[in-house]
Amino acid sequence: MNAMPEPFHAVQLARLACIAIGIPVAALVFPATDALAKLPYEYAAKVVCGLQESKKNPGVTIGIYATTINVRNPNGAKSMILKYFVPTLPPGKQHPSDPIQMSQESVPPNAAFASDCHDIAARAKITLPFWEGFLVIESESSLDVVGVYTSATTGNEQSSIEVVHVPERSLRNQ
Repeated sequence: MNAMPEPFHAVQLARLACIAIGIPVAALVFPATDALAKLPYEYAAKVVCGLQESKKNPGVTIGIYATTINVRNPNGAKSMILKYFVPTLPPGKQHPSDPIQMSQESVPPNAAFASDCHDIAARAKITLPFWEGFLVIESESSLDVVGVYTSATTGNEQSSIEVVHVPERSLRNQ
């Protein structure tokens, strides 16, 4: 996969500058590159990660949660993708949050990759012990996207795993 292109760094710097001086990040408007403006497919995978030990309004039961999103390009040609994370907890309580662009990459034909809790936290700069949101992938071609969700009680007496196909959404007519 390719390193993040220069425009990505500029967007991140602009976001950080807004945060530093107290301007809402949502006020920023960035011109879309031609390649990104034409991405016709989207996948929004739920992500739940970390140790949830709060008894006050937990949202999910006390336990340890992990998510891995697997992505495969089944096509005979490379596929450009844009990945971003949209946190839902925090902020929680039906307060919307801004997407955090993570990367713009090229996935080779018949190649696959995984984005897990550690990868997403590092790229989205998440340092909380427990968090939720959506990993959103926009792509120029149809992909196979599968979420692997595991959880365990804090004492590891019980654990579970679930594998879920992430549906494709067409953005062609929007």
